[in-house]
Amino acid sequence: VSFTWALYYLVLFFQVTKIDLAPYKPLAKFMVIKSVIFFSYWQGIIIAMGLYFSWIPGGDVFAGQLQGFLICIEMVIIAWMFALSFGVNNYKTRYVFI
Repeated sequence: VSFTWALYYLVLFFQVTKIDLAPYKPLAKFMVIKSVIFFSYWQGIIIAMGLYFSWIPGGDVFAGQLQGFLICIEMVIIAWMFALSFGVNNYKTRYVFI
């Protein structure tokens, strides 16, 4: 409930500041950060279900190794998405300091 409540207020905040923050692409940044949490959580749930129903052989050790391997693969993709959404162009200063 608290997570849903927090997301609701985050959406309200986005609606109010959408025009001011448009050059910084806040929605893309939010989606990239939440994708890390979303994929890791649901991947863990699916692997736990696979262990429970014996879909994944090898027991807990293999399941932990599988989750670690999948997170490594996902992080390569998410790192690329981070580079696109958190590019340096929005944060470069327009003034040269000597």
